[in-house]
Amino acid sequence: MKKFSLLVAVVSTILFAVVSNAEVRFVTSNADSGEGSLRDAWFASASGDVIEIQEGLEILLDSVMSVTNKTLTVRGLGSGAKVNGQGKTGMFFLRSSWGQKPVLRFENITFTNGYAKVGGVIVTDGGGTQGS
Repeated sequence: MKKFSLLVAVVSTILFAVVSNAEVRFVTSNADSGEGSLRDAWFASASGDVIEIQEGLEILLDSVMSVTNKTLTVRGLGSGAKVNGQGKTGMFFLRSSWGQKPVLRFENITFTNGYAKVGGVIVTDGGGTQGS
């Protein structure tokens, strides 16, 4: 029983250390880029970070957003948020590199007006997505 308890304590400590290093970034602007934008938070984020979008915000993308070798959670707060491709762009591209695969998790986000010749809202060359 002591070995099991020690293992649980070690795993819990490691998980806490990993989770506590995650940073939460806030999106407060519907602009495609600049301070407070999704793109700004996206590029400033490290793997494991969480991006939270202000409730009711509709983000207007001018071009696709690409992620390589990161695991990110993008969450709409409250009643949710929207990402709008304005009928002129795809939205997200997940790019694998050096055998590592990016993972995106979307929560409480609605995607509208995306455009792509191939694929859909999210195009991937091997990464993964999760939605809820």
